[in-house]
Amino acid sequence: MMESAAYDIIKKEGIKEGIKEGIEEGIKKGIKKGIKEGVEKGIKKGKKETAENLLLLGVLTEEQIAQATGIPIEEVRQLKEDIEGVD
Repeated sequence: MMESAAYDIIKKEGIKEGIKEGIEEGIKKGIKKGIKEGVEKGIKKGKKETAENLLLLGVLTEEQIAQATGIPIEEVRQLKEDIEGVD
């Protein structure tokens, strides 16, 4: 009877520790994913701003801007339309 009670206590502690480790691992993965997504979003925003600035300079073609920034040509054209619509 004593062994069973001791076993139950150890089992409960093991479950608690497993849950704690699982939560900690989940938090770590969530933070890592959030950082990755934030960096990707920041890079995309920077490329968009660069494309907008290049369009405003009016020196390069849409194709050259797409090539220089890595942004699809369709997106460069949309940015150009948005900029021209502001004037």
